[in-house]
Amino acid sequence: MVKMKINNYIVNNANRKKISILFLITSIALILIGVFLLNLNFSSEQEILREAHKKSKISSLMSSYEIFYFIGGDLEDFGYVTIENYENKKYKVTIQTFDENQKNSVVEVMYILDGVAYSEISDDKYIKLDEKIIYNNTEIYLTGLLEAEKISYVGLDKIVGREYKKYSFIVKTKIVKKILNYTKKSNLSFDKENIECMAWIDEEGYIDRIDYYLFSGIENNEALILTVYVKKYNQIEDFTLDLE
Repeated sequence: MVKMKINNYIVNNANRKKISILFLITSIALILIGVFLLNLNFSSEQEILREAHKKSKISSLMSSYEIFYFIGGDLEDFGYVTIENYENKKYKVTIQTFDENQKNSVVEVMYILDGVAYSEISDDKYIKLDEKIIYNNTEIYLTGLLEAEKISYVGLDKIVGREYKKYSFIVKTKIVKKILNYTKKSNLSFDKENIECMAWIDEEGYIDRIDYYLFSGIENNEALILTVYVKKYNQIEDFTLDLE
């Protein structure tokens, strides 16, 4: 009888060990599957943003587009900037700045050809500008999609009858500072490692809008935001200037 009890104990103990090992293996397997699915989901969303960047930039299939951007909350100092980009070679830049009440504005137009900026002083008469050119690298504003980390699909936004897929993500602050070098806010300083961002991708997979939340975050209505719109894909016409 004692021997039988000992045998039963040994068998039961062995079974418990097998169950424990099986449970451990199952748990590890589930964790690995979960990690795989998370990585798969991240890779899928990352690929969507990268593909949107690839489709939207100047290429053999994309001759032109228009960038419209501003830094919210600072219109009297910064204003709105519209850049028409033709083949990454020619640019028409329109800068609209406002007074402190944001009621009156001044509009400045410049053209950039072969790395040189010109301003129209009268009909078909242009002068060369000596100021530093910061508007001839429009694709820098789209860099966030290539550098995106911790990407999450937020949902669909319906705007004027069109649907846009909305994604939140972060970008290293050093990348955003490079972007700001092509605005009049290159002197901004930050005490954080990452910048929160949001992107809207249209139904055809092109970039519609990117928000860079420079200070505070997505949930803060007081945040200072660099907002970039991309419009008029393949709709900008070539132009020449009579410089004689």
